[in-house]
Amino acid sequence: MVARVSKSVTQTPLGELVEDFKADRIEIPPHQREYCWPRVREQQFILSILRGFPIPSILMSKRSGATLPTIEDGRQRLTAATRFFDGKFAIEWGTNDSTYYVDLSADDKRIFLSEIIIVQTFRNADDEARIRIFDWSQNGAPLSVGERLHAQFATPLVSLVKEVLMTRDDPDNQMPPGTLLHDRASHSW
Repeated sequence: MVARVSKSVTQTPLGELVEDFKADRIEIPPHQREYCWPRVREQQFILSILRGFPIPSILMSKRSGATLPTIEDGRQRLTAATRFFDGKFAIEWGTNDSTYYVDLSADDKRIFLSEIIIVQTFRNADDEARIRIFDWSQNGAPLSVGERLHAQFATPLVSLVKEVLMTRDDPDNQMPPGTLLHDRASHSW
């Protein structure tokens, strides 16, 4: 009999999540794609928070014996919020077309940091189930073929394929771009 995954739901202020993310108290699993949101998407997300728009929940897992929760869905959103908090980009807010977090009014800072995010945490899932849940939960941008393969990185075959394809065998860049496996594979991966 397959063990059933258990779930819990909490309401967490965005400021607490940003603080935990910055302090590495949230683990990023190897199957997560790298941060890839363009500036306009980051700005739209921050504006959504400040305008009170509904924000999708964040999905975490808690593995047996692990001390930290692992982010399964929501890395792009949490990274964007952290980058805005750290002054990495500005938004158009009020009459100012270049408003950084530090420039927000005290009320707007409070709104940003106290935005309640629903965090769903699941337990009792092995690595295969975690990857499947990650793949099924992609509410934002659909994963590319390479990102889906990356999510399956824990399997020996995909690990070998990625190692072969993504290892540059021309470290001096003497060959024209696109001639090596790395150059061709990096586009889709």
